[in-house]
Parts: sequence; C-alpha cells; structure tokens
Amino acid sequence: MRPDWKSHIIKSKSGLTNKTYDLELIELEGNDDADSILLLIPGYFQNAYSFDLMPEKNISVMRYLAKHLKVKVFVLHPNGIGKSEYIKKSLIDDIAIDDIDSAVKFFKKLNKNLYTMGHSNGAIALQAYLGGLDRSGRGNIFDEEIAEKRQKQFSAIAISAGNVCMTDTRNLKVYDFAKNTGRKLKGLIKHLGWINGEILTKILSPTKVFGKRSIAYSKLWQFLYNRKNVSKDAMKALFDLTIEGTSARSLVQYIEAINSECIHSSGGDPYYRGLYNIELPIIQLTYEVDSLADPTATKRDNFSRYSSENKKFFMFPNQGHEDFMMSAIEQENLKEVVNFFENIK
Repeated sequence: MRPDWKSHIIKSKSGLTNKTYDLELIELEGNDDADSILLLIPGYFQNAYSFDLMPEKNISVMRYLAKHLKVKVFVLHPNGIGKSEYIKKSLIDDIAIDDIDSAVKFFKKLNKNLYTMGHSNGAIALQAYLGGLDRSGRGNIFDEEIAEKRQKQFSAIAISAGNVCMTDTRNLKVYDFAKNTGRKLKGLIKHLGWINGEILTKILSPTKVFGKRSIAYSKLWQFLYNRKNVSKDAMKALFDLTIEGTSARSLVQYIEAINSECIHSSGGDPYYRGLYNIELPIIQLTYEVDSLADPTATKRDNFSRYSSENKKFFMFPNQGHEDFMMSAIEQENLKEVVNFFENIK
C-alpha cells in the first residue's frame, strides 16, 4: 500500500453464490472537498498499482487525474484482487453485475457527481454494467431499463481499449496463437479456479532474485506495451507490483470470445448488444500498436455501437496497451479525458 492510499472494505452480495463477500476500494487521499468522484477499474490480472505505477517519477494515472480534474479518486479491486474476496467460477459478468454495482451504491451515499474510467478488462466489464447486463431466469442478459437506471448515476465515462468484440483487422500472430492454444487448453483451464499470477512474479521469476534475467524484461510482454516508449524501471514495476490473478472461468470466456469474435454472457447475449444501450457522454481511447484492442476494429465494432450523442474516439500513434500507465510522456493522453470530463461539468 502507498502511504497515501486508504483501503475501504465494503460488503457485496454475489448473485452467483448468493453469499456476501468483501470488496475493496482504494482511495487516494486528498481532494476531500471535491464535488466529484472518479472511479478507476483496472485491467485483467491487475490491481490499483497499475494506476499508480511510479509516482516518484510522476507516472501515475490516479495522481494525474486527481490533479487536473480536482476529483476524489478511487480504484475498484474486482473480486479476487487485493483484499476483495474471490468468487468461485466468476465471469466478467460478475464483475459487472456485482462488483461494479456494489461500488456505485457505496459512492451514491456520498452524494457527489460520479465519473468512471475502465481500462481493458475493466473497460469491458464497465460497458457490460452500463449496458444493463443483469441476472435473469435464463442467465445473464442485457436489459434496457436496467441500463437506463444505472447510467443516471454517472456524469460521463472513459473507456481505455476495451473492445468487447475481440476483433482484429491486422492478422496478428497473437490472435492466432490465442485461438489455437485456447481451443486445446480450454477444457483444462476452466477447472483451475483462480489463476495466480504471483506464482510467476514472486516464485518462478522474481526480479529480486533474477535481476535483469527475470522474465519481467522479456519481449513476451510486448503485447502489453511498446518497448520503445517505456523504461526498464517501468517494466519492472508493472511486473512486480500490478500482476495478481484472474478467475479461470473468465479466461475461458475470453478464449471463446476470440474464436466467436465477441464476449458472450452466461445467458448467451453478445456483449455488443449492451453497447447500443449506452447513451451517456463517453470517450474511448485506443492505441495504434495495441495487440489486445485493434483501434480500427474497436472503432468499427465497439465505439460505433454507442447510442450516445456525445461520444469521442481517439487513437494514439505508436503506443501500446499500457504505455499511458508506464510513461510520463504517454500519460499525457489523459488530457483528452480531462478535457472531455471538464466539458461535462
């Protein structure tokens, strides 16, 4: 924990298990008199450190947005991350329906304007939440009335990457690898429960033991960032601090999505169906060399489906999936979020 972080443990109820569980929100201290709250939702496997990677070098999404927007900033730890309890067999659906919903109810009591930004998996879950994904007798499906009710609680939304369709126009090898390997391993993966990323970072290849020989510096991670834009210190910090784990069932959900070109809910609804229900002011950020969210495909298959009359799309050249979290230069992308949100206030 950073010295100026404050952990809040709130109670949430899982619609999957019908049991109550702990959910953690990380608050960045300061801006206590702000009339608005910004909730950040991290990507796959990741925790709040991804938004506060190297504050001593002015590399911090949390602090940049707190300073320029003058808002109170919180980060949601989805179930299984940080001190949030893991919900067995949980999907991305459950982050949307239970985790995000519980966090929003917590903020509603504070009686302040609410803005939210999700990155990658956090952006996908956020869009599902806003699109009205909810439980029904035939599984989780999108509901227009639920979507409208939820969106009334927000002022504006920012989406970083987060293409729910998992489509690609570039014929990248990483997609072919994921398709082929995923098909072979899907049956095994779904029985794993929680996939613990810390086995890699703390046991198999910790930087404290292996130094520059650690896998932290491997080209394996180039699907996450453009190596030309980020320092080795940032690579180390991302590896050491941010990687925790994920539900195996949600990984299977992604494997199936890559093959079907869309994430589907447990009720069989394609996630793009919920995008048509989003009428809030919304900005979507994409990155030219992002291996996980092709900007062209994201604009065509994701952004174009928003019904909002106030929506903006940006593609930042020569940047990867997480460069803006890892470099003070690329962090300046966030000016677009600041400007967009300021125009809403």
